Amino acid sequence: MKKYSFSMTKKEILEFSLRAVLEQMRLQLFLWLGTLAICVLETLIERWIGIILVVFNIVMVTTVVCRGYFTTKKNTEGKTRTMWVEGGLLMIDADAYCEVPCGHIQVIRKTRNLLMLGIYRAKKQLEWYPVPLRVFSDRQDMDEFVKMIQFPMASYGQDIYTMPVDNKKEDTNEENTNGSELFHFSFWINEEKWKRILIDTTYIVRSGVLGGSKNSKVIWVISGINLAFFVCGCIFYFDIIFLSIFLITMFLLVSMLKNVNGNPEKLIKKQLKKGIVQSDAYGEWNVSITETGTTWVGPKQGRTVMSWDKFSQMVETETAFYLFWNDKRHYNMLLKDCIGSYEQAEALRQLCTEKNIAVSMGKKAKYIPNWVFNLMMIALAAAYLLSTVRLAVRDSRRSAQENVQDFSPVYYYQSEEFNSADYPTYVPIDKQAEILREQGLTVSEKSVEAAKDAMNEYERMRIYLEGYPYTWLLMQMGAPDYNDEWEVTGYSDEVFWFDFEGWDISTDYITVLEGMLALAPQSAISSVTNIGEDTTDVDWDKGSGSIEVSLEWNGQEYSWDMDMYYDWIDEDVLKILNSLLEQTDEEERFYVTGDDGQGAIVFYCSKEWAEEFQNATWLEMSECR
Repeated sequence: MKKYSFSMTKKEILEFSLRAVLEQMRLQLFLWLGTLAICVLETLIERWIGIILVVFNIVMVTTVVCRGYFTTKKNTEGKTRTMWVEGGLLMIDADAYCEVPCGHIQVIRKTRNLLMLGIYRAKKQLEWYPVPLRVFSDRQDMDEFVKMIQFPMASYGQDIYTMPVDNKKEDTNEENTNGSELFHFSFWINEEKWKRILIDTTYIVRSGVLGGSKNSKVIWVISGINLAFFVCGCIFYFDIIFLSIFLITMFLLVSMLKNVNGNPEKLIKKQLKKGIVQSDAYGEWNVSITETGTTWVGPKQGRTVMSWDKFSQMVETETAFYLFWNDKRHYNMLLKDCIGSYEQAEALRQLCTEKNIAVSMGKKAKYIPNWVFNLMMIALAAAYLLSTVRLAVRDSRRSAQENVQDFSPVYYYQSEEFNSADYPTYVPIDKQAEILREQGLTVSEKSVEAAKDAMNEYERMRIYLEGYPYTWLLMQMGAPDYNDEWEVTGYSDEVFWFDFEGWDISTDYITVLEGMLALAPQSAISSVTNIGEDTTDVDWDKGSGSIEVSLEWNGQEYSWDMDMYYDWIDEDVLKILNSLLEQTDEEERFYVTGDDGQGAIVFYCSKEWAEEFQNATWLEMSECR
C-alpha cells in the first residue's frame, strides 16, 4: 500500500479547472451544439451580432473556469492531501477523511500534469478527485495505481461492487476513528426526501441564515444599470448593434436572476429530471457521532470522517438538521425521522454548541414567481429578434441604394409626408456633422446651416439630407472651388467629390486626378506632373472610342486608356494613382464611397481609418484597385 501526499500548485489548479469545465461541456454536448448553430445563424443574418454572441459565450465559459479556479484554489492551495488505494477503496485524507469505493469511479482522465478521477453524482454531473502526475515515481507507478482503481476485485479478492459500503472496511486505522460513540443514526433517503433536502438547503442559503450572499444584490444592480443603458439607447436611437449587446446581456442576467430569486422547488425538480444536480443520495445512510467528530456512510458516497472543527454551523428545519462545513457550501444532513426523542435532538443541539458550532433555525426565503422571469425573457428575445431583422433590412436597403445610378433630387419629393422611422439609416444633420468631426474631418457650420435652410424650405429634402445621411455634407466639403468662368480654382485636402457625368470630357480626367492629388500633398505621388488627355481616338458623333490619360512621375511617362461613352467618366480613373502607390512604401491608399447618386466621394487614408469611418457612418469604403 503506497500513499501519495501532495499540495496542488496554481498551475495544476488552473489546468484542473479548465479540464473540468471542458468535461462538463462534453456532458452537455447538444446544448453547446445548439448554441453554436444559433451563433452561425446569427452570423449569416448579421455578422456583428454573430460575433457578439460568440464573445458572450467565450466570456461565460471563461467566467465558469475562473470561478472554479478560485474556489479550488481557496480549498486546496497550501493544503496537503494524501490519497491511496486499499481494500478496493480510494482513501482520501484531507480536510475530511473519505473512503470511496473504486467501483464508483467511472471516469479517468489523464491531462498534461494531472490524473483526474471522476464519479457521476448525476447523469450530467461529475465530481473529480485530481492527482498531480508528479507524485508518481514513474509511468509504471501511475499505471499500477490506475489498475487498482479499475480492477478493485483483483486487488481486494472479492466483489467490491456488491458489498455494502459500510462493511467494506473496518475502522482499524486509529487516526480515522473518533473514539466512543455518543449517537448513532440510520435513515433512508428516497427521491422525494432528496428533493426536500435540496430545497431546504437552497432556502437556507438564500435566506441569509449562513451570513447571506451578495450575489443576488450584485446581479440586480448590474441588471438595473444595463436596463438604464437599454432605455437610453431606445430613446436616443443608439446603433442597433449596441442595443443587441444590451438585449443579450439582459437576457443572461434575467436567466441568472431566475436561478437565484425564482421558485427553487420547480427549478430543482427540473434540474433533477435533466440530471444536472446530484441525485446519487438515494438509499440507507448511517451516521456516527462521537466526542471528537462525525462519521457519515452513504449508499454511494462511501465513508466520510470529519472532526468538529471542520463544521461552522448547524441549521435546523422542519425535517432535518444540516451541518454546514467551514466553506458554507458543503454540508452533511441528518433527517429528523431517525431521531428517537425530543431529548435526543436537544442533546445533539447542546453537543454542537459545546463544539463552538452555531445552531440556528432555517427559514423560508421569499421568491419571485417564475412566470415573471419567463415573461421578461420572452420580451427580451422578441426585442432581440426584431433588432436583428431591422439591422438586416437596413443593410439590405443600403446595398440597394448603392446600386442606384440614375439619381435625381426629384426622387426625394415623390412622397407627400416625411417620417424618419421609414428610414433605418436616419441621422439628424447635427449628429452627422458631429460624427464626421470625430473622424477628423472639417465640417463648417456654414454647410450645416445651409442644409438646415434647405430642409426648412423644402421639408422633403430631409429624406436626402437625413434619411440617407453623410453624403450631402461630404459632397459639399469635397466639391472643387470654381470662379465666375467655372474654372477650377482649388480643391479640398480632406475629401474629393465628382460626378461621373462629366462637365467637359476633354478635361474632366485632369480635374479628377488633380482633385485626388490634392488629398495627398506629402505623399510619394505628390511629384506627379504633366497630367493630360489625348482625344485622338474619340468619335464625338457616336460618343465612343477611348481617351488616353497620361502623366509624368519620377522622370517616367505613364498612360492609360479610358473608355469613352458620351460625357461619362470611366470609373477606372480612380485606380490610376493607386497603381503608382503600389510601387512605393506608402501605407495610405485612395478609397471611394458612393454619394447615393451618380457620383464618387474619394479619401486618401489608411485601411484602418477607412474601416473606422465605415463603421461610424455605414458608408461602404472601397479601395480603388
